[in-house]
Amino acid sequence: MTVAIAASAPIVVPAPAQARAVRPVSVIADARMPVDTSQGHAQFPLYLSADWNVPQPAIQRAVVIVHGRLRNADTYFRAAQHARELAGVDPCAP
Repeated sequence: MTVAIAASAPIVVPAPAQARAVRPVSVIADARMPVDTSQGHAQFPLYLSADWNVPQPAIQRAVVIVHGRLRNADTYFRAAQHARELAGVDPCAP
C-alpha cells in the first residue's frame, strides 16, 4: 500500500498577538499548491512525499497534517515519515 504524506502551514486569519509564533520559521516547504479564490491567487507551501504534479494512481491513503501555532510543518512531516516507516509501509510500493 502506498501512503502519501503532506504537511503544511495554512494561514486563514491573523492570530491574536499572544498566539503568534515568537520567531520566524527556519525553513519554508519547497512544494507549492496553487490556491485560486475570488479574492486572488496564492501559492500554498507544503511538504510532500509524492509529486502532486503527476498522477499517483498507486496512492490508496493520504495523511494530511496541519501544524499548530509553532509553525513547524517540517517537524510534523518528519514525524509522519517516521511513523510510516514504523508501520512497515513502503512509500514506493504499488
